[in-house]
Amino acid sequence: MQDFPKRKKPFGSSVIAISLAAALSMICADFAEAQRRAGGGARSAQRFSNSGAGGTQRRAAPRAPSVQRNRGDFGGGLNGQNAGQRVTRQPAANAGARQENRAATQATRSGDRAGQTFDRQDGRTDRTEIRQDGSSDRTEMRQDGRTDRNADRQETYRQVSDDISNNRYWGNYYRHGHYNYWHDDGNDAAWALFAGLAIGAMIASLPPRYETVPVSGTTYYYADGTYYAQSGSQYQVVAPPVGATVENAPTQVTSVTVNGAEYGYSEGAFYDVKPPADEERAPTFEVVPPPIGATVPDLPEGAEVRKAKDTDYFVYAETWYQPFYSGSTVIYMVVADPTI
Repeated sequence: MQDFPKRKKPFGSSVIAISLAAALSMICADFAEAQRRAGGGARSAQRFSNSGAGGTQRRAAPRAPSVQRNRGDFGGGLNGQNAGQRVTRQPAANAGARQENRAATQATRSGDRAGQTFDRQDGRTDRTEIRQDGSSDRTEMRQDGRTDRNADRQETYRQVSDDISNNRYWGNYYRHGHYNYWHDDGNDAAWALFAGLAIGAMIASLPPRYETVPVSGTTYYYADGTYYAQSGSQYQVVAPPVGATVENAPTQVTSVTVNGAEYGYSEGAFYDVKPPADEERAPTFEVVPPPIGATVPDLPEGAEVRKAKDTDYFVYAETWYQPFYSGSTVIYMVVADPTI
């Protein structure tokens, strides 16, 4: 028997078979998907219909109490059963409980507001009482302060009057503290260099603190024991004018007693203290003629030496002083004019 060679299956027929199989598989899959979608659409339509009907009923009927919702819309999301089925939302088991809760909450808020209002009223009352107490305390302090100051003034007035009447005011001068006036202002310190200027010295302006003192129609200016008179646009140092009355005695004062009378001596001037008119005022100080027989420890700048009847004297502001030794210290006594 003659062997014939085997015929090979054509390659194209295999490809066509495979393509037909794939196409058929795709058609089956599309058909299955269409069936699945058709069933889902029906269910969705049914849900939509039910939802629409419920919405219509809800609009027609009074508003029902709100319902609680489960965390998932589908049962399958909760327990894996009935997958794809919507879980029906159930109303609250006890709507009255919510009302009770709301009522309790409102009552609590009302109580809180009432408590806060009461606290504010208490706070206002407390602050009012504190202000009233503070005002009363300040009033009492002011009254006590006025009482103390009045008592101090009365005591000072009594002491000053006693010292003057007993010729011991100048001995207690620093205790009374009147000398502090010339050192209350720091600007006065620069003028301390001008203290003790000789009679006739000229200055361009007056010190920061001074008193205007009229005497017999002439105006003088006084500052801490030194007297000035205006000369053109400047001021000239002059001798202490007898009769001048000042409110503040000089800083440095020496107590001098002559024939039982006490005087205050400073820079060639002798002061007699005048008692205050009442307890609200301070004493004043008047320049008096130098009393014969008064002895002083020093003389002002500008005192000059004059000889009379073979005796040396010192003259300042037409007042004659005779030097003496008191132990090893030189003192100066006021004497009558030896040339008369």
